[in-house]
Amino acid sequence: MKVLIAATKPELTKPLCLFFQSRNVEPILVDCTKYHCTLSQLLNKETTSPLLQKPFANCLLVFDRIPDPFFDRLLNELKAEFPHTYFLKAITTATNRNWTVQYLYKELLQEVQAFQSMR
Repeated sequence: MKVLIAATKPELTKPLCLFFQSRNVEPILVDCTKYHCTLSQLLNKETTSPLLQKPFANCLLVFDRIPDPFFDRLLNELKAEFPHTYFLKAITTATNRNWTVQYLYKELLQEVQAFQSMR
């Protein structure tokens, strides 16, 4: 079980890593030099050349191979532990594993905007 973490605030990095490690989920940090990498590359820890990009405005969490009952509990605990933090969240799929982190982030932002416009 793994989670990719693209934390926008440096002060979130360590608490998030500790949160996931204490629940036996391997955290993999994604800084703005790795946004061009695919989810699969990052999850498999394949090396790529760094490419500096603008940091995301929101923290992005991408969950990989986390079973449903555990995932539900994990999300509830995440909300309780970080009540004032807005996270964009995704689960890896056969389709999005080949997406770059940047592309996934843009897709999630579009979904949020579409959802908010329906309110």
